[in-house]
Amino acid sequence: MSKHTGDIIMKDVSNCIKKVKKNHDTLNSEFKTLTREFLNYFISDDCLELPFPNLREKYIERFDIEKYDFIEVPENEDEFYNKICKTYFCLVPNDSSNLQQKVTSIVEDLNKIEKDKSSYIKQLEDLKKKEFEEGKNYKEKLLIHFINKQKEAEEQILSYIKKHLSTETNKNKIEIFPSIQIFPENTYHYNFAPHIYKLEYLSEIRNKLGNVRLGRYFELEKLYRTNKPKFLEELKKDFNLDETINSIKGSVSKNKKLSQRKELIDDILDLIKNGKTQLFCNVVPQQIEGILYDYCIEFGIDENSLLNSTLGDKINLLIEKGNTKVDYEYFAFIFPLIRNRVAHGKLIAQNLDLNSWLLLLDLKSACEWLLSSKLESNKNINFINTLNESSDLIELIKIAPILKSGIDEFYSEAKTKLEEEKENLRSRLLDVSFPYNSITPDNKGSVLENLRELKKIGINDQECKTIIDKINCA
Repeated sequence: MSKHTGDIIMKDVSNCIKKVKKNHDTLNSEFKTLTREFLNYFISDDCLELPFPNLREKYIERFDIEKYDFIEVPENEDEFYNKICKTYFCLVPNDSSNLQQKVTSIVEDLNKIEKDKSSYIKQLEDLKKKEFEEGKNYKEKLLIHFINKQKEAEEQILSYIKKHLSTETNKNKIEIFPSIQIFPENTYHYNFAPHIYKLEYLSEIRNKLGNVRLGRYFELEKLYRTNKPKFLEELKKDFNLDETINSIKGSVSKNKKLSQRKELIDDILDLIKNGKTQLFCNVVPQQIEGILYDYCIEFGIDENSLLNSTLGDKINLLIEKGNTKVDYEYFAFIFPLIRNRVAHGKLIAQNLDLNSWLLLLDLKSACEWLLSSKLESNKNINFINTLNESSDLIELIKIAPILKSGIDEFYSEAKTKLEEEKENLRSRLLDVSFPYNSITPDNKGSVLENLRELKKIGINDQECKTIIDKINCA
């Protein structure tokens, strides 16, 4: 074996780790074997045979450990091997004693899933036998949705068994950042959050309470299910009517699509403010659906695909394009029952105080959809507002696609700012001052794309051509 005799750098350590991994199944090897072979690349003596006290001493000397007061080198032999393997290989001993416990937990989860799935299938069969029930179509879709969620949970568990459960029998396991975990270690989503797969936990208020602290949300959710008068009393402690109305009006003033509904929304808000809750409840659902339509358009969904689409169809189109802002289960299965009741001439006449508040908060959240930073128009405006005279030129040329598409007159401040940055770009986009050293493999493609776009629209086109040629030749 060739020994590394020079100063040790990270690249050397990485290369030696790769050599050890090539020779050994690190997940099932003894830490003593891995440690001694790893150190053997750096220490002149034969580390495979060196007595432990000498090995420890040589390691401290060769890796200059004494320079670093915060690094402790265990004096116990087993602890030393554990330390080396954790430090350089990110390996720790694997405790497989809880394997039986995990298997038991998996079986219990599979049994729960089968029980819930069978219950939903039975409910669906019973519902289909009924000749008529208000909202029958959406109730059927809801049951099918939760049957599919149970199937999804089963697939998660099977995938977990195939990919992860077998590793429980390994001697060792990889541990990189043990304190940073999105989910508990070695688990699947159903095990972490089974409630979201159960129909009985479907929330009718989650979409309305996004800004409420988590503990308070659970408190209100429980009250909504068990004591609606008390829920409404508590809800009014968190949401002031005038403040909520002003928040909605503020959203309307910031978005062009919403501003086109301003007169209608103002009249609707006057209804609830003046206590005309029945009229409010019977006109606001159509406006919320209209705002969802506007949101789909703003999100880039083709208008032709929205023709004759249901609420659920619209939300499915949003999800297909990667949008998760709209609460799917509420707006696909619960809200349509309210909307259809009104559309078919049936009045919302019960629990008017409660229903008016719930619909007011639906309207509030719907208006906030159109202020989302994920919408291209808002993204462009937010980007323009981050620019100033000292902005890096690589950053400044990112306005190229915005100059091409333009900013609507409604956003007058942003449009003026764009024109200012356009002139700023004209004065700064010069070959002699272009930061060529800022071009990296990661940004080269986007820089060239922006420069070509600027050239097309006549922003310093000759300078752009020169810069493009130099970047391509570099």
